[in-house]
Amino acid sequence: MAKKLYEDMLFKMIAEKSRERLLEFLAALPPETDRNFELYLTKMAQKIPDINGLLTEVLEKPPVTGEEKADPIAFACFFALNIYYRHRRDITKVHDIIEKYRHRFSHHPMFPHVVSLYYRSTGSIKDLKTALDYAQQAAQLMPENPGVQHSLAEALINLMDEGEIEKSEANLNRAEEAINKAIMLEATYPKFYSTRGRLLALKGMFKEAREAVEQAIDMEDSTAHDYPIRYSGYQDILGKIRQMEFSRQVDKKLAEAEGKINKARQETEEQLKQFRVQNLEFLGLFAAIISFTVGSIQFVSRLTFEQGVILLLIFTGSLLYIYSGLSIVLHGRAYLSRTIIVLALALILFFVSLAFKGVLVK
Repeated sequence: MAKKLYEDMLFKMIAEKSRERLLEFLAALPPETDRNFELYLTKMAQKIPDINGLLTEVLEKPPVTGEEKADPIAFACFFALNIYYRHRRDITKVHDIIEKYRHRFSHHPMFPHVVSLYYRSTGSIKDLKTALDYAQQAAQLMPENPGVQHSLAEALINLMDEGEIEKSEANLNRAEEAINKAIMLEATYPKFYSTRGRLLALKGMFKEAREAVEQAIDMEDSTAHDYPIRYSGYQDILGKIRQMEFSRQVDKKLAEAEGKINKARQETEEQLKQFRVQNLEFLGLFAAIISFTVGSIQFVSRLTFEQGVILLLIFTGSLLYIYSGLSIVLHGRAYLSRTIIVLALALILFFVSLAFKGVLVK
């Protein structure tokens, strides 16, 4: 159906909502696998707020003649009623219509698409996987239908958003491929861009995500009866994107703070370790000094002055030697230069004591 002819027929039906006008409109629709089938019925459901009664009447009592044509007309009514109630968030009505006519229309290639849209609208997390299953069936039946590709992308995004499937590179790429194909096939449909925005947000591209949703808002038809509902939905998406961005920033700051805390804890543990080592070092040195002092007093008191001096030199050298050995045990090679100096000093004292002893002997 040419666009001009479609617009004329829709205008006539708005002016004169009658069974004859509706049948004329439905009979002129393209095949259901054509994207315009869904678009024209969506436009009708948006422009005529009380069309549901007439659609139900034709669905229940399709044209008597021409059974081959009657089934597509009945299915178009079924499809339009699903759009009408789904856009108005009357999900119970959508469920009842699907269940009532499931056996009658399940052979239609668009039927899995209708059911997928329903399960995606229930608000139940457990239904999201069922929605994905039907979306995949529809994508296999109609791979070149942009609405079906969009439905597949949105089903994947919903599951990743709820944490029901992993936000893996494979799932993100699969959703991106579907939404990009939908936009490539039909670049003028607003909701495709809001769905791309949700996908960009999952990938952490928050600025680009907001821009995509704002583009969808700008492209929407503000004269449609369900525009307030659509606009509210877009605002909800923008709010979720901002929340995701804020949460990502908080997580980043918490990770940085945790890193600083871990670093400070490691530094504190290292300082405590050094403090304990120093305490052991001082304790060993203190014990050596006490032993040296007590021993020196006991030995020197029984020796001559010259012998006492030699003994004190030997004890002092021994004390320094013990200190250098203790330093090697506690610190390893950390203070090797200091240890070598102390050890050299101890050797000097030993040599001085030997030299002094040699002079006394002469």
